[in-house]
Amino acid sequence: MVWVNDDCICCSACVAHAPEHFDLDDEGRAEVVAQPTTHPQWVLCQQAADLCPVEAIRLAKPEPLTQPVTERA
Repeated sequence: MVWVNDDCICCSACVAHAPEHFDLDDEGRAEVVAQPTTHPQWVLCQQAADLCPVEAIRLAKPEPLTQPVTERA
């Protein structure tokens, strides 16, 4: 699960990086518009969180989205 807390300063860095997951609400604060459902989407949201200057984006990764281990032949 991804969410944005009240520390958001409306910089829109997350929206610029992952517009399919973040948007600005009526007050100009970031909000999550789509939860990640795949590992690549999760990575994109993590990158957006890393870009947040006030660490307002929180992530709690559910177990089903863990990267599967693949064996090389």
